[in-house]
Amino acid sequence: MRAGEITVRPVPHPDAPAVIEDGAVTTWAALEAKVDQLAAGLAALGLEPGDRAVWCGPNSTDVVVLMHAYRRLALVSVPMPYRLTAGEAEHVLADSGASVAVVDAAYAGPIPGALTVDDVLAFSPVDAVVPEGRIVPRWSWDGRQRG
Repeated sequence: MRAGEITVRPVPHPDAPAVIEDGAVTTWAALEAKVDQLAAGLAALGLEPGDRAVWCGPNSTDVVVLMHAYRRLALVSVPMPYRLTAGEAEHVLADSGASVAVVDAAYAGPIPGALTVDDVLAFSPVDAVVPEGRIVPRWSWDGRQRG
């Protein structure tokens, strides 16, 4: 499965590995559930399609989940290098017009007002689904809307 397809069509093999990080396996079904929960948390923050959303941190399962959640809500992803100084980070945040910054917990300190993935999940009810009208329709490669 190619990047982005999780937001486009049902997963054909939900128990197959989607992400393997440091030996920990996340299945497609678990990834989909995490994306739903994180997208619901972002929607609960009041983010709207087209809002800019920063991600700052190293490659991880969290970044895979977050990028799909951003895409699911039609947010504009603004990647920010995690090795920036506090002043450089503030410049990126101000210049990008970001509505939210989600950062790896290890890098939250120097970025003012940043949230971690766990912070965003705290806004999401258990077994959350993105509210109707807030989710971007799922589209197939041929442009026809899917469930």
